[in-house]
Amino acid sequence: MKRPVSSLLLVLTILVLSGAGFTQTQPQPQFEGEWINVDPKTRGLTRLVISREENGWGIQAWGRCHPSDCVWGIVPLEPIGKSVTDSSFNRGFAIWDPGFATNYVTLRLEKGHLFAEMITIFKDRSRRYNYRRVEEMRPADEPVAN
Repeated sequence: MKRPVSSLLLVLTILVLSGAGFTQTQPQPQFEGEWINVDPKTRGLTRLVISREENGWGIQAWGRCHPSDCVWGIVPLEPIGKSVTDSSFNRGFAIWDPGFATNYVTLRLEKGHLFAEMITIFKDRSRRYNYRRVEEMRPADEPVAN
């Protein structure tokens, strides 16, 4: 006996709506790796390393200090999609809190470069002004443009 086409369509619709056969994708691997600021004279972030950790993603940052760059340490990196159903991981969010300020960093992957927007909120009563800056990062293995 042949099944009517409407029954087959009903079964396919139920499978699609229930999510059967579909799995949530993992964050894109192009975010993972070492990133270097395209501006060697930056006064902000100089380097980022993004890696998969046991419990998710981690990000380590270095900022411009003298005579050598300051290590910010590793913090969780939260993947961000365009909606609650988007797992494409083309953005990320991290927070560093060294005590005197809180650094909120959003990341955006665009055309092979990583854009890091950092907002620094001072909490040490130093009378420094809170500020925002955007850094463009390139993959560490990308040749430097002349």
